[in-house]
Parts: sequence; structure tokens; C-alpha cells
Amino acid sequence: MKKSVVPGQAMASGLLAGGIATACMSLVMLVSRGLDLQGEPPPKKITRKMVQAAVGAQPPRSALLLLTTAAHLAYGVGAGTAFAVLRRKFGSKRRPVLEGALFGLGIWLLSYKGWVPAVGLMPPPERDQPGRTVTTVAAHLVYGAVLGASTRRMEKFSDEYAD
Repeated sequence: MKKSVVPGQAMASGLLAGGIATACMSLVMLVSRGLDLQGEPPPKKITRKMVQAAVGAQPPRSALLLLTTAAHLAYGVGAGTAFAVLRRKFGSKRRPVLEGALFGLGIWLLSYKGWVPAVGLMPPPERDQPGRTVTTVAAHLVYGAVLGASTRRMEKFSDEYAD
């Protein structure tokens, strides 16, 4: 039987775990960028195109960096919060890394095979640079695995000190 969900605790752990996982994911993307595997990183490309569509002009480089970082972190933290709440209610205590990795892969599928090409921000993976596709899949698997492990650790901490 699942423990009753305390939404505030689950949300707080998801916020923190989502931030940690997003930072780890970003490291994968930075390494890939350094190896010249992907060209413009997807978070930057998506943010640049969204800003151009909204204001009709290319954003200054410093503003684009700030907006990209904020948007990517917000997306990762939001997804982390959803994962933590869902995991607390439906997940297994024995497979947090697997559940997280599958969650990360699900985000990749919904984004890069779903809404991102549907609104014209990037081509679908089969028409994109192969290195970018490999990088984004790997980065989302890392995001999910770290998210699962971090969320589970915070659940244990919360369980230990809640009694």
C-alpha cells in the first residue's frame, strides 16, 4: 500500500530533484557541444525561435543565454515536480532510477517527436543532425535517472524525519 501523499513534500522534493537533474542533463549537452556533436543546443534553439516569434527580432546574446537557462531550468523543475508527485502516489520504492529514466525518455518523446516539431521549432529527430538526436536522448536518460535517484533519496530523508 502506498503512503499517503503529502503534496507539499512531494512537490518540494520534485523541485529540488528537478533542478539537480537539469544541471546534470546540461552537463551532457555541454560535453556534446564541446565535441561538436549537436550544433546549437536544443534549449537555446527553441528559446531563440520562441523569442523571435514573440518579439519579431533576434534577442541579444546575453538575454538569450539568460532566457535559455531560465526556460530550461523551469521546464526541468516543473517536470521534476510532476514526477515526484506521481512517483509518491504510484511509483515503486525499488526502481527509482529506472522509473526516472523512463520518465526522461517520455519527456524526450513528447517534446522532440511531439510538440517541438509540431510547432516548427526543430525538425523531428529523423530529419535532425544524428549527433543532436543521440545527445538529446542521452541527456534525457541522464535527467531521468538523476531525477529518480534524487527523488528517492529525498523521500527516504522525508520518511526518516517525518516520524
